Amino acid sequence: MSVHHSSKQSTTVAVGTPPPGYSYDEAVEACVKVHFHGFASLPAAVDEEVESPQFTCFGHNWTLDLYPGGYEDSNEGMIAVHLCHHSNGSINVDFDFIVRDLDGTEIASWGEPFLFDSIEGEPDVWGEDNFAERTRIIDEALIEGTLVIEIRMKLVEA
Repeated sequence: MSVHHSSKQSTTVAVGTPPPGYSYDEAVEACVKVHFHGFASLPAAVDEEVESPQFTCFGHNWTLDLYPGGYEDSNEGMIAVHLCHHSNGSINVDFDFIVRDLDGTEIASWGEPFLFDSIEGEPDVWGEDNFAERTRIIDEALIEGTLVIEIRMKLVEA
């Protein structure tokens, strides 16, 4: 497994005069795309975890844990997705998981604000146990066999 950095860059375009204190700091919002190659052949048993490599966002280390056959609390036939915070300390983020079909239409999404608080090397985890139907993902979302999950994250003021 590896982390690849895209050569794509985001551009900020401003119209009008920003209010006092407004920041164009692109670190306030982020989007990470995690590619699970060969999704259909990943373990489909309940509680079988496939963990992404660690990536950094907002100066913190994260992984995305995918349960292609669901987590212990998932309904039958559902996949589970969990965001894991591996850095010591706290960070409050509003985050979403998004999967799109081949036309770019959103077919599965879930998200909410969460205060991640990892202590002494123990990761803090939050996600959705009934994220999407496995068969729908296989039938509609795979790009050459790869499942792409977008993680959109935004810092939340405490």
